[in-house]
Amino acid sequence: MRLVLALITMGALGGCEAGTCSASGLSAALGAASPGDVVEVGRCRVEGAFVVPTGVTLRGSANETVLASDDPVGLVIELEDGARLEALHVEANGRAGVVTRADATLSDVSIDAIHGLGVYAGGGAVTLERVSIVGPVTAANASEDRWISVSALPGTPGIACPGAVCECDAGSIDEANQRVCVAGSWKTWAPTIGLYASGATLTLDEVSIAGTAEVGLIADESTLEWTSGSVRDVIGTGVLLRGGVAVLTDVTIERVVSGLRGVPSYGLLNTDENDLTTERLAIAGGERFGLLQLEATGAHAELSVRDHGDVGVWIASSDRFELEGESVIAGSGFAGVVVSESSDVTLDGAIVENTATVRRSVGTFGLQEIGDGVQLTGSYVGVRLANLTIRGNERAGLLVDAAPGVTFEAVTVDATGAAFGALAGGRDVARGVLTVAGRAGWDTGITRSGAAVANDPTAPAELDLIVTTPDVAGALGIIAPMY
Repeated sequence: MRLVLALITMGALGGCEAGTCSASGLSAALGAASPGDVVEVGRCRVEGAFVVPTGVTLRGSANETVLASDDPVGLVIELEDGARLEALHVEANGRAGVVTRADATLSDVSIDAIHGLGVYAGGGAVTLERVSIVGPVTAANASEDRWISVSALPGTPGIACPGAVCECDAGSIDEANQRVCVAGSWKTWAPTIGLYASGATLTLDEVSIAGTAEVGLIADESTLEWTSGSVRDVIGTGVLLRGGVAVLTDVTIERVVSGLRGVPSYGLLNTDENDLTTERLAIAGGERFGLLQLEATGAHAELSVRDHGDVGVWIASSDRFELEGESVIAGSGFAGVVVSESSDVTLDGAIVENTATVRRSVGTFGLQEIGDGVQLTGSYVGVRLANLTIRGNERAGLLVDAAPGVTFEAVTVDATGAAFGALAGGRDVARGVLTVAGRAGWDTGITRSGAAVANDPTAPAELDLIVTTPDVAGALGIIAPMY
């Protein structure tokens, strides 16, 4: 292995003036390196576009080495097959901070996501160790109107705006106000995605993502293994898994919000036949949904989903979902857990509590007012609830569109005040209601306590029931730029 000293701080061996470095010198050193070589960058800032050749390591001095783009639509670093990036800071102020299209490793790297995206992995086996990606969105500013319309890139010059009057010329950049012109309209120039992987095999260890304006992490048709990390303060979707396989261990997703856009937010969205396995996944403080599994499969141990303005866990149009261990779904709005149009679902060992009643407009049904711990609707095959504690939910603990194939084992349902415990009946899909009339013996395995014992026999003939499938089109209107 050769050590190539590309750029060294002034006062050491010469070659860098204070605060500046030579982009041409770094590019030359990288171009001359061979597989197994290490190119070192000094404690300085370098602006340009750099390619790390096959099998070469580019190493800096942590946050004292800064690499940034000198082009508003450029890449900062591209890693070729088997290349490594170690101990430096990247300013993703162009199209992307770091791009890989084959095997690559990032270790002890911090990325300031100013525009574009932090990391793009377009294939190969990609490892990120102790990597942080941080954008400008925070809990304090997420509700500002500048995030309503964002763009990762300036628009294409010459593209006319659809209206009669254009605000600006397509492709224009207003650096002072951090905005760009796209098809004649100004948009906030923002980092839209922290990490985007397509067809890659990702191994993440101690990776954190925060402050992006559309998605924290996207894995499209990829294999993802993520241990110890977080996604925080994102407007849109925290983690989006579309196809492929994902395993998450000790990952936290917090404060994913809708902002002022008017489309739902999701902590974690598992869809398009992705197979997800998690252990000690925690999702908290989201404005709308926590965990949504849509046309996918999942298995979770010791799951924690807390304090969401909408459904905490929603399993829809799926053929396998397993929840085991000491899990908690608490502080949701509308419903804690919804199982709709799904089969082979096991909820074992969880606490579902403190769901608040929320009134909102739902499709053609108009206003629905729901505040239930668990709703089972349209899901009749292989559905098993066992060792569940359902308590403190404002409207009802458990609502079941009862049918053979749903079994209960050691389920306890407690209610207080005017709340109901466990009710069953038939669903009216056209009207979005449950007609309360459970068949005899449907509640075998369920124990009621508290106010549920007296309130359940007095239940009204109909209660609002969730009979729709989540429409994620608005949240998934994401076109990732080509990198």
